[in-house]
Amino acid sequence: MELNDVSIRYGGKAACEGVRLSVDRGEKIALRGKNGSGKSSLLRLICGEDLQYSGTLTKGSGLKISCLPQDTGDLEGDLADYARRSPLPGRRGTP
Repeated sequence: MELNDVSIRYGGKAACEGVRLSVDRGEKIALRGKNGSGKSSLLRLICGEDLQYSGTLTKGSGLKISCLPQDTGDLEGDLADYARRSPLPGRRGTP
């Protein structure tokens, strides 16, 4: 997956600007930054939410992305329980 010069704006205010990021197969990443710096907006864009942005976002074929909401107040159990209830396409509910 690759982001090249990605900017996300809400109204006239930039959530993030000029983001460049490349993630190769098997890599794990973390996004770090101040509140309001656009971390969640970038993740929402990567997860397929329909956001207005400029720049390019390229995802590899066969890439599967799963997202958990920031607000987890309605979730019960642990992450393994969630994975069993909400398996990725092609999986049979095993974490």
